[in-house]
Amino acid sequence: MTLREIIRKISRRHGALPDLVGGFVYETLEEVISVLDEGRSVKIRGLGTFQWHPVAERPGTGAKTGSKIQDGVKLRFIPSKRFRSRRTKNVRP
Repeated sequence: MTLREIIRKISRRHGALPDLVGGFVYETLEEVISVLDEGRSVKIRGLGTFQWHPVAERPGTGAKTGSKIQDGVKLRFIPSKRFRSRRTKNVRP
């Protein structure tokens, strides 16, 4: 499902204009990105936590460049207990 489809679904459910819902959704995402850019984590109750996680240099090479994999950071998502419990109950094969 794309972000556009999510916006349409929310706007239909609440009888709101898609532009209004889209504006809210995009502003929320921009704020999350802004906070992450500051090096802070973002906790969304019922969903989980987004945070930068340090990655150590390790042996191996990058698939595209052939260069050594260096240390840095990657974005990590840690689902909340509520999110995990819903996910395990609704798993479809």
